[in-house]
Amino acid sequence: MNHRCCTSSAYWTGGLSAAPSHRYRSRALRLAPRQEQGEGDTDSHSTAVSEFEQTSGSVKAFVGGLTDLFVRFAGGDEDSEALSADTSAKASLSEAELEAGIRQEYAKNYLWTGDINEDLYEEDCNFTDPTLSFSGLSTYKRNVGSLQGVLDLFVRNSRSVLYSCELRQEDSCVQTRWRMVGDLRLPWGPTIDVVGRTTFSYDSSRGNRIFSYDEVWEMEAAEALMQIFRPGTRDSAPEQ
Repeated sequence: MNHRCCTSSAYWTGGLSAAPSHRYRSRALRLAPRQEQGEGDTDSHSTAVSEFEQTSGSVKAFVGGLTDLFVRFAGGDEDSEALSADTSAKASLSEAELEAGIRQEYAKNYLWTGDINEDLYEEDCNFTDPTLSFSGLSTYKRNVGSLQGVLDLFVRNSRSVLYSCELRQEDSCVQTRWRMVGDLRLPWGPTIDVVGRTTFSYDSSRGNRIFSYDEVWEMEAAEALMQIFRPGTRDSAPEQ
Protein backbone atom coordinates (compact mmCIF):
# COMPACT_ATOMS: atom_id res chain seq x y z
CA MET A 1 0.00 0.00 0.00
CA ASN A 2 4.66 1.67 0.60
CA HIS A 3 3.57 2.19 1.36
CA ARG A 4 4.72 2.95 0.26
CA CYS A 5 4.90 2.68 -0.03
CA CYS A 6 5.16 4.47 -3.17
CA THR A 7 4.96 2.48 -0.03
CA SER A 8 1.52 1.41 1.04
CA SER A 9 1.57 3.51 4.19
CA ALA A 10 2.05 6.66 2.15
CA TYR A 11 -0.85 5.78 -0.14
CA TRP A 12 -3.36 5.77 2.69
CA THR A 13 -2.44 9.28 3.75
CA GLY A 14 -1.95 10.74 0.30
CA GLY A 15 0.70 8.66 -1.43
CA LEU A 16 4.11 9.70 -2.70
CA SER A 17 4.94 12.28 -5.33
CA ALA A 18 4.62 10.76 -8.75
CA ALA A 19 7.47 11.25 -11.17
CA PRO A 20 8.48 9.26 -14.27
CA SER A 21 5.97 6.76 -15.58
CA HIS A 22 6.01 3.07 -14.80
CA ARG A 23 8.91 1.29 -16.49
CA TYR A 24 8.64 -2.27 -15.29
CA ARG A 25 5.62 -4.55 -15.42
CA SER A 26 4.92 -6.73 -12.44
CA ARG A 27 6.18 -10.28 -12.40
CA ALA A 28 4.33 -11.10 -9.19
CA LEU A 29 2.68 -14.50 -8.84
CA ARG A 30 -1.10 -14.62 -9.16
CA LEU A 31 -2.40 -15.75 -5.77
CA ALA A 32 -5.92 -16.01 -4.38
CA PRO A 33 -7.22 -12.79 -2.78
CA ARG A 34 -7.51 -12.80 1.03
CA GLN A 35 -6.37 -16.41 1.22
CA GLU A 36 -4.52 -16.63 4.55
CA GLN A 37 -1.52 -18.38 3.16
CA GLY A 38 1.58 -19.07 5.17
CA GLU A 39 5.12 -19.52 3.98
CA GLY A 40 5.66 -22.76 2.15
CA ASP A 41 2.08 -23.01 0.89
CA THR A 42 1.72 -23.69 -2.80
CA ASP A 43 0.06 -21.33 -5.22
CA SER A 44 -3.00 -23.41 -6.08
CA HIS A 45 -5.29 -20.54 -7.08
CA SER A 46 -5.13 -17.79 -9.65
CA THR A 47 -6.70 -14.33 -9.82
CA ALA A 48 -6.12 -10.88 -11.23
CA VAL A 49 -4.60 -8.11 -9.15
CA SER A 50 -4.60 -4.32 -9.41
CA GLU A 51 -1.53 -2.88 -11.08
CA PHE A 52 -0.48 0.65 -11.99
CA GLU A 53 -1.53 0.33 -15.65
CA GLN A 54 -5.00 -0.93 -14.67
CA THR A 55 -5.89 1.82 -12.21
CA SER A 56 -8.27 4.48 -13.50
CA GLY A 57 -7.05 7.98 -14.16
CA SER A 58 -9.52 9.41 -11.65
CA VAL A 59 -8.09 7.31 -8.82
CA LYS A 60 -4.54 8.26 -9.77
CA ALA A 61 -5.55 11.92 -9.93
CA PHE A 62 -7.21 11.74 -6.51
CA VAL A 63 -4.17 10.15 -4.90
CA GLY A 64 -1.86 12.53 -6.72
CA GLY A 65 -3.82 15.52 -5.44
CA LEU A 66 -3.66 14.28 -1.86
CA THR A 67 0.04 13.63 -2.37
CA ASP A 68 0.76 17.22 -3.31
CA LEU A 69 -1.40 18.51 -0.47
CA PHE A 70 0.32 16.49 2.25
CA VAL A 71 3.84 16.97 0.93
CA ARG A 72 3.39 20.73 0.57
CA PHE A 73 1.79 20.97 4.00
CA ALA A 74 4.79 19.16 5.47
CA GLY A 75 7.21 21.42 3.62
CA GLY A 76 8.52 18.65 1.39
CA ASP A 77 7.93 20.23 -2.01
CA GLU A 78 11.53 21.23 -2.59
CA ASP A 79 13.42 19.68 -5.45
CA SER A 80 14.72 16.25 -4.58
CA GLU A 81 18.42 15.67 -4.19
CA ALA A 82 20.36 14.83 -7.32
CA LEU A 83 20.64 11.11 -7.82
CA SER A 84 24.06 9.72 -7.19
CA ALA A 85 25.55 7.93 -10.17
CA ASP A 86 28.17 6.35 -7.93
CA THR A 87 26.89 3.43 -5.88
CA SER A 88 30.33 1.99 -5.19
CA ALA A 89 30.05 3.02 -1.54
CA LYS A 90 27.36 0.38 -1.10
CA ALA A 91 28.66 -3.09 -0.46
CA SER A 92 27.62 -5.85 -2.82
CA LEU A 93 25.03 -8.28 -1.47
CA SER A 94 24.69 -11.99 -1.93
CA GLU A 95 21.25 -13.14 -3.04
CA ALA A 96 20.74 -14.73 0.38
CA GLU A 97 21.63 -11.44 2.09
CA LEU A 98 19.17 -9.56 -0.11
CA GLU A 99 16.36 -11.99 0.71
CA ALA A 100 17.15 -11.78 4.43
CA GLY A 101 17.20 -7.99 4.21
CA ILE A 102 13.78 -7.92 2.58
CA ARG A 103 12.36 -10.19 5.27
CA GLN A 104 13.69 -7.79 7.86
CA GLU A 105 11.89 -4.90 6.16
CA TYR A 106 8.57 -6.59 6.88
CA ALA A 107 9.62 -7.50 10.41
CA LYS A 108 10.03 -3.79 11.19
CA ASN A 109 6.65 -2.94 9.60
CA TYR A 110 8.05 -0.86 6.73
CA LEU A 111 4.71 -1.07 4.90
CA TRP A 112 3.41 1.47 7.40
CA THR A 113 6.53 3.27 8.58
CA GLY A 114 8.24 3.60 5.19
CA ASP A 115 11.52 2.87 6.97
CA ILE A 116 13.56 0.92 4.43
CA ASN A 117 17.16 -0.22 4.43
CA GLU A 118 18.66 2.04 1.78
CA ASP A 119 21.65 -0.27 1.31
CA LEU A 120 19.33 -2.76 -0.41
CA TYR A 121 18.36 -0.30 -3.16
CA GLU A 122 19.95 1.37 -6.16
CA GLU A 123 19.86 5.18 -6.10
CA ASP A 124 17.76 5.21 -9.28
CA CYS A 125 15.35 2.49 -8.14
CA ASN A 126 11.88 2.69 -9.68
CA PHE A 127 9.02 2.50 -7.12
CA THR A 128 5.53 1.53 -8.29
CA ASP A 129 2.22 0.64 -6.66
CA PRO A 130 -1.29 0.58 -8.18
CA THR A 131 -1.63 4.38 -7.88
CA LEU A 132 1.84 5.92 -8.27
CA SER A 133 5.15 5.41 -10.04
CA PHE A 134 8.32 7.41 -9.54
CA SER A 135 12.09 7.02 -9.70
CA GLY A 136 14.79 7.73 -7.17
CA LEU A 137 15.68 6.73 -3.65
CA SER A 138 16.06 10.41 -2.78
CA THR A 139 12.47 11.07 -3.92
CA TYR A 140 11.28 8.18 -1.79
CA LYS A 141 13.11 9.50 1.27
CA ARG A 142 11.82 13.04 0.78
CA ASN A 143 8.19 12.03 0.48
CA VAL A 144 8.14 9.42 3.19
CA GLY A 145 9.86 11.83 5.55
CA SER A 146 7.21 14.44 4.83
CA LEU A 147 4.42 11.99 5.65
CA GLN A 148 5.66 10.63 8.97
CA GLY A 149 3.80 13.25 11.01
CA VAL A 150 0.58 12.55 9.11
CA LEU A 151 0.90 8.82 9.76
CA ASP A 152 1.47 9.37 13.46
CA LEU A 153 -1.57 11.62 13.60
CA PHE A 154 -4.09 9.53 11.67
CA VAL A 155 -3.02 5.87 11.94
CA ARG A 156 -3.12 3.65 15.02
CA ASN A 157 -2.65 -0.08 15.57
CA SER A 158 -0.74 -0.40 12.32
CA ARG A 159 0.53 -3.92 11.77
CA SER A 160 1.57 -6.21 8.95
CA VAL A 161 2.32 -9.86 8.36
CA LEU A 162 4.55 -11.49 5.76
CA TYR A 163 2.83 -14.54 4.25
CA SER A 164 5.62 -15.58 1.90
CA CYS A 165 9.03 -14.48 0.66
CA GLU A 166 10.62 -16.30 -2.28
CA LEU A 167 13.96 -15.78 -3.96
CA ARG A 168 13.52 -16.45 -7.69
CA GLN A 169 17.01 -16.63 -9.08
CA GLU A 170 15.81 -17.42 -12.60
CA ASP A 171 13.98 -14.07 -12.69
CA SER A 172 16.51 -12.11 -10.59
CA CYS A 173 13.87 -11.04 -8.10
CA VAL A 174 12.45 -11.65 -4.66
CA GLN A 175 8.67 -11.97 -4.50
CA THR A 176 6.64 -11.44 -1.36
CA ARG A 177 3.01 -11.73 -0.32
CA TRP A 178 1.80 -9.77 2.69
CA ARG A 179 -1.11 -8.22 4.52
CA MET A 180 -1.24 -4.78 6.15
CA VAL A 181 -3.93 -3.58 8.55
CA GLY A 182 -4.34 -0.23 10.26
CA ASP A 183 -7.07 1.74 11.99
CA LEU A 184 -7.60 5.39 11.10
CA ARG A 185 -8.30 8.02 13.75
CA LEU A 186 -11.53 9.21 12.18
CA PRO A 187 -14.96 9.45 13.86
CA TRP A 188 -16.39 6.46 11.95
CA GLY A 189 -13.40 4.26 12.80
CA PRO A 190 -12.41 2.92 9.37
CA THR A 191 -9.88 0.14 8.99
CA ILE A 192 -7.44 -0.27 6.12
CA ASP A 193 -6.97 -3.94 5.27
CA VAL A 194 -5.05 -4.89 2.12
CA VAL A 195 -3.38 -8.07 0.91
CA GLY A 196 -0.69 -7.46 -1.68
CA ARG A 197 2.48 -8.68 -3.33
CA THR A 198 5.74 -7.01 -4.12
CA THR A 199 8.39 -7.92 -6.66
CA PHE A 200 11.87 -6.70 -5.77
CA SER A 201 13.95 -6.97 -8.95
CA TYR A 202 17.73 -6.92 -8.54
CA ASP A 203 20.74 -6.69 -10.82
CA SER A 204 23.70 -9.01 -10.25
CA SER A 205 25.96 -6.59 -12.13
CA ARG A 206 25.10 -3.86 -9.62
CA GLY A 207 25.77 -5.71 -6.41
CA ASN A 208 22.42 -7.54 -6.32
CA ARG A 209 20.71 -4.34 -5.24
CA ILE A 210 17.05 -3.58 -6.01
CA PHE A 211 16.45 -1.49 -9.13
CA SER A 212 12.68 -2.01 -9.33
CA TYR A 213 10.08 -2.14 -6.54
CA ASP A 214 6.75 -3.25 -8.02
CA GLU A 215 3.75 -3.55 -5.67
CA VAL A 216 0.31 -4.92 -6.57
CA TRP A 217 -2.84 -5.40 -4.49
CA GLU A 218 -5.34 -8.24 -4.44
CA MET A 219 -8.23 -5.82 -4.85
CA GLU A 220 -9.07 -2.91 -7.09
CA ALA A 221 -7.32 0.32 -6.16
CA ALA A 222 -10.67 2.13 -5.96
CA GLU A 223 -12.03 -0.53 -3.61
CA ALA A 224 -8.99 -0.17 -1.38
CA LEU A 225 -9.42 3.59 -1.33
CA MET A 226 -13.11 3.32 -0.37
CA GLN A 227 -12.12 1.59 2.88
CA ILE A 228 -11.30 5.07 4.22
CA PHE A 229 -15.00 6.00 4.07
CA ARG A 230 -16.48 2.80 5.54
CA PRO A 231 -17.28 2.55 9.26
CA GLY A 232 -15.19 -0.02 11.11
CA THR A 233 -17.27 -2.96 12.32
CA ARG A 234 -14.88 -5.85 12.98
CA ASP A 235 -11.65 -6.99 14.49
CA SER A 236 -9.11 -6.64 11.70
CA ALA A 237 -6.01 -8.18 13.26
CA PRO A 238 -4.02 -10.14 10.67
CA GLU A 239 -4.03 -13.88 11.03
CA GLN A 240 -0.65 -15.48 11.49
